[in-house]
Amino acid sequence: MLAKVLARQLGHLGVHYGWVMLGLTFVTLFCGSAVISLGGVVIDPIVKEFGWQRSDVSAAIGLLFFVFACMAPFAGALMLRFGVERVVATSATLVVIGTTATTMVTERWHLLVSMGIVLGAAAGMAGAGLAATVASRWFVEKRGLAMGILTSAFAAGQLVFLPTAAWLSTTYGWRIAVLPVIVLNAICAILYLLAGRNWPADVDQPAYGETKIVTTAPSAEGAIALSLRALKDASQVPIFWLLAGTFFICGLSSNGMVQQHFIPFCADNNVGPVVAASYLALMGVCNFVGTIGSGWLSDRVDNRLLLAVYYALRGVSLVWLPFSDFSVV
Repeated sequence: MLAKVLARQLGHLGVHYGWVMLGLTFVTLFCGSAVISLGGVVIDPIVKEFGWQRSDVSAAIGLLFFVFACMAPFAGALMLRFGVERVVATSATLVVIGTTATTMVTERWHLLVSMGIVLGAAAGMAGAGLAATVASRWFVEKRGLAMGILTSAFAAGQLVFLPTAAWLSTTYGWRIAVLPVIVLNAICAILYLLAGRNWPADVDQPAYGETKIVTTAPSAEGAIALSLRALKDASQVPIFWLLAGTFFICGLSSNGMVQQHFIPFCADNNVGPVVAASYLALMGVCNFVGTIGSGWLSDRVDNRLLLAVYYALRGVSLVWLPFSDFSVV
């Protein structure tokens, strides 16, 4: 009801409800990005408090990414089967549960469950699949720009959450550092249930750039069967393996290695966590600008050329990184 009323009011002003969905999804992904980025901040504080090894916490982070990877292929089918708003609200609720449980851990296996399994499932349910789903359903025109904006939410979250969490952890303790994540994701769950909608037809509008309202019924096929069938079809296309392989390398190098272990690595070299998190935040600033710019370019330039340039720049940066120092430059 709220979404339809809001859509009508905005329609009188010439604003399509797709932009509301874009903003709502951006905020949700922004807050959810903390699930991925906070691991590097809490590694050392948890190790110092419990006398564990860094590998103990890294194992939980590794399990998080593993569950994330296993869950992500089914996220789109879950949204098709149960609706975007339900899946996103469930994901945000899992973030609240998993993060709260992480603050209560006393044993290593507790961390594997709370951070590894619960937060991993939350991240997998509302990751890149959510951005692609909202962009493709609500936008025909400017779809690349919409996708770029939504993807930049991860970078924006990194930009804001990392320095803030590092400061809170240093000043008040790591449990306080994760409190904003709990509160903000709870708010996102409520907002998405109230104002989020599955398809443009749900608010009596066509997709942005279309003139005809298209009604789509929920899929009767099970989410698992639907996902496996889609994966089977995609696996027969060579470009799928090329993209999956290159994206795997991107995730391994950035999220898996640099983002999680950069702050502890800086600590070993007498660089404080707030300063180290600020370095990562700088990466987030460039990521934010680059992602939106990439979305704009993808509507105008051959995407194969764009990816070739991006991968070349990533390779050069990773080759140079081990030989750099800890100065700002």
